[in-house]
Amino acid sequence: MTYRLLSIAILIELLTLSPIRICAQPVVRQLTVSDANQTQFLLYSYDTDGRLLFERTQVEEDGVRTNYRQTEWVNSGDTLRLQRQWSWSNGKWMPESMIRTRFTNQRLISEEYILLEKEEEKLKELRKTDLKNGVETEEFFLLENNVLKLKQTTSRWLESNLISHTNHTYYTADTVSGWLISRTVRDSIGRIDSITTDLQLLPDSTREILLSCYYYDPGSPRLVSQVTRKWHPKAQVWENIQRVEYSYRNDGLIADEIYSYFTELRWLATHRYAYEYYPEGVLKAKILYGSIYRQWRKLSTVSYADLSQGYPRSVRSSYNFWGGEAGANASADLTYYFNGNQHIKRAHTIDIEYQDPSSLEAPEFDSRIRELVFPNPTNGMLFLRATGTLLVRWEVYDLQGRKVLAHEPRYSSSRIDLTPLPAGVYLVRVTDNQQQTAMQKITKY
Repeated sequence: MTYRLLSIAILIELLTLSPIRICAQPVVRQLTVSDANQTQFLLYSYDTDGRLLFERTQVEEDGVRTNYRQTEWVNSGDTLRLQRQWSWSNGKWMPESMIRTRFTNQRLISEEYILLEKEEEKLKELRKTDLKNGVETEEFFLLENNVLKLKQTTSRWLESNLISHTNHTYYTADTVSGWLISRTVRDSIGRIDSITTDLQLLPDSTREILLSCYYYDPGSPRLVSQVTRKWHPKAQVWENIQRVEYSYRNDGLIADEIYSYFTELRWLATHRYAYEYYPEGVLKAKILYGSIYRQWRKLSTVSYADLSQGYPRSVRSSYNFWGGEAGANASADLTYYFNGNQHIKRAHTIDIEYQDPSSLEAPEFDSRIRELVFPNPTNGMLFLRATGTLLVRWEVYDLQGRKVLAHEPRYSSSRIDLTPLPAGVYLVRVTDNQQQTAMQKITKY
């Protein structure tokens, strides 16, 4: 458990200190994620306001590409109301699960994770939140066949503007099985000064108290080191466990990170990350070194290549001489940017394709459905959304006038799956409950 907590703390710092510089990243339309012998293609669709609506995952093995999973997000205004997930089985999409969210005054009060089996809903997870007297409380329930298996209660509150507390209590069924209490202290300018975590596991009463201290450059807000210590109850002292040190270039970008462990009454440096940059300040490579025979040896390199407008289109991890076969793919947790936000995926290569802004304005036959049929162009999934009316039928025609798809939806929103059709231009005809029709030209790439 100690190492898990440490890894989480390290991950937070890595994300906070990430040196990748991105400017106005275009919208991602596809990720190609390769790891070992499998390649996944993740295709994305957006609504007319640029919000993510749809993700489809396809898998390629031995040169054969098949559907795997797809997720749809349903929004109401700026609020996420529902998330649906399907899996591909026997040549068709089967409903798998959904997440239903409920809000009061724009504040999340509950989140339900529901399994869908033979059109029957089975509640699997439930999360409830509440805010009273400055204390935010969150309850998480894990169920199996409507029987409570696990429960977690989290409370968060401020002791002052500089000190905050979080208390996690874990239950197996209705019996307390442990808790984790954390206390975060900030300095006068809001930077984290220290985080104390107290973990108690029952019934064996295993207890671990950890203290992470953060140290900054006196002349700047830059973090220069983070030291994690463990409380020794018998000796009544804090024992050093791990240290991370950061150094910077003159322009403020991170140059190195060095990870050390305390052993035999001394700090032993085991790993180091070194960063290289393009002239524009965009990350070019992140190189992992290991201490071998008391010298830093290159183990693997994550490279960011194919730059355009300040963002990389390719991220790749490869071994160096001391890490494995030089130049061979190395699976790693790759950091990349998705629509301006930082994400991490386990892979050896991630290729990113972006929407072409010049292609977003497609010719239309009828402006009445400008906001109804989107996105255009599309990678295969179209969405229909009506306001103040009910859609009763849609039809898809090729340019020879042949009807290739049709459906009669039951709701004011629907979707059209064009993925079985070859790339090209199609006509979508929409009819509402007043028998009003409109037609739009759609491009499938």
